[in-house]
Amino acid sequence: MRKFIGAIPFSLKSRGSRPNLCPFLFPLILFIFKSNTYAEDSLALFDRSLSFQSRTSIAEQLATSYKAEDYAKRKGNVYKYYSYGVSRCYLYFLSDEIDSCKRYALHLRPLIETELEKAPADSSAEWKILLADCITQIGASLIYNGQLDTAFNLYKSVLDKFEPDDIPHIEARCLNGIGVVFAYRHLFDMAENYFEKALESCMEGVKREREGGKRIGNIERTEFLITTNLGALYFTQSRFDQALPFCTRAYQIARQSDYQGQDRISSSMAMGSLYMGMDMHKAAEPYLTEAIEVAERGHYSQILPYAEATHVRNLLALGRYEQAYAAARKALESVRGKKRYSLEADLLESLSYIYENTGRPEEALRCMRQLSKVRDSSLSLESQQELLDLEYKYNALKQEKEAQEKTKDLALAKTKAQNRTLWILVLVACLAFLVVLLLLLAKHVSKLNRNNTLIKEESRKHILHAEQALEDKNKELATDALRFLRLNNLQASILDALKKLKSEFPMKGRQTLAIREIETLARQIASEKEWRDFQFYFEQVDKQFLKKLSERFPDLTPSEKHLCVLFNLSLSNKDVANLTGKSLQSIGMAKFRLRSKLGIDGNTDLAEFLSSL
Repeated sequence: MRKFIGAIPFSLKSRGSRPNLCPFLFPLILFIFKSNTYAEDSLALFDRSLSFQSRTSIAEQLATSYKAEDYAKRKGNVYKYYSYGVSRCYLYFLSDEIDSCKRYALHLRPLIETELEKAPADSSAEWKILLADCITQIGASLIYNGQLDTAFNLYKSVLDKFEPDDIPHIEARCLNGIGVVFAYRHLFDMAENYFEKALESCMEGVKREREGGKRIGNIERTEFLITTNLGALYFTQSRFDQALPFCTRAYQIARQSDYQGQDRISSSMAMGSLYMGMDMHKAAEPYLTEAIEVAERGHYSQILPYAEATHVRNLLALGRYEQAYAAARKALESVRGKKRYSLEADLLESLSYIYENTGRPEEALRCMRQLSKVRDSSLSLESQQELLDLEYKYNALKQEKEAQEKTKDLALAKTKAQNRTLWILVLVACLAFLVVLLLLLAKHVSKLNRNNTLIKEESRKHILHAEQALEDKNKELATDALRFLRLNNLQASILDALKKLKSEFPMKGRQTLAIREIETLARQIASEKEWRDFQFYFEQVDKQFLKKLSERFPDLTPSEKHLCVLFNLSLSNKDVANLTGKSLQSIGMAKFRLRSKLGIDGNTDLAEFLSSL
């Protein structure tokens, strides 16, 4: 693995902590392709400057991309304007500005989608490829930052989106991206399967072009990316014989297409590293030398130290210590202080080996001490990087969770809105039912009120009739009482007169008999029968009065009961005296004794007490 790290040098620019993933970082630069059908005008100069044949550095190409975008905008060439923007995303990726690459690609995506909707049918395929290129640049950034699930879903969405269009370029590049995702996860069988499918799609595109189909994009570029990935995959597993044809094909494409940038350097280093892995160091030498020459000519200062470090290891294997020493010192000076600890450690280890084998143990010891410090710094950087990665993943998961929560909240709000609508309908139905019910109830109550009014009127009439009847009964009773009392008084008067007569005049014979008959007749004037009749009529008016009176006060004499009846009729003492023929004083005394027997004081009205029984 350490041998192959040098084959993909720029992938180690700040990712020294992930050597096992480095062989797959280079193929992530997936989707930059250029057509050879551009018009011969000033735009063609920018196309050449930003193409894979450009001999300028990445920094110079970035500066050129701004000018190219501005020129295309002034010319009104919208397609070229966005094409240069996507090229800038690629250059950001090469410059290790991953966030800038992702951010600018996200900015371009909706703009290109808008233009695709307006594009005519004969140019829609080019716009679709440009859109796929933009989207998959986002995918490459996601993979570089370890967001593999998100990258997989993104590639899959692009594949599904353009599947009906049957464009081999898009299909091949999306399958290639998915293969890289599986390779990062060390699922090499799955990765190999997708890479092979991608290569089949690529070959289908080549076949269509050969059969006279319209040339869209650069099919050789797609083939270069896929073969590079397959070579890296097999190399990682030390399957050198299987890696050789794919690395060779990638190198051939780089030379035939006159690649002058990092692709040419990486393909040359891949061939050199492959031969080094096969212990064919002499065969590896020209490829490594070529990689260094192209890097120096193009001022690729970030790649050059990796190419030189790989070359140093190959020179050591060939026993060329002086050349290895010079190359190692040169490379070490170029990386010192730039925090490329993994590369610096490799170079120090190589120098220590050279010193040890050339009889300079003190220098070898000094290099080993420096190596120890560098490795400590590397471990510290790796720890920091791991913390940053963990923090990045945590933030990504947090954002994803927040997005899920937001989606759930929206679904819940929608459900609540639906439920609210349903409840409103139910409430409206209930209210309508209640209104109808209230109307029916009001109608029924109105009818009941009318009936109640009639009943009350009838009751009032019956009550008035009953009151009148009661009043008549009271009058009749009072008349009967008066008649009875008069008869009683008459009886008493006759009996008193007869008694006086008997005492004043002695009676004999028939006179005595006559007096007795007169007494008998007198006693019959107010007999018990008249009292019972009076009592009967009285009870018709005030039923159970005498019964209650006798039960509560059994010691009352008949005369006292008679008085109770008279006082219950609310008659005054005077009226009772007149009716009974007794003096007012005697009635007062009788009333006093009656109060005493009834157990009431002088403050209580006798008539009210009797009526309450």
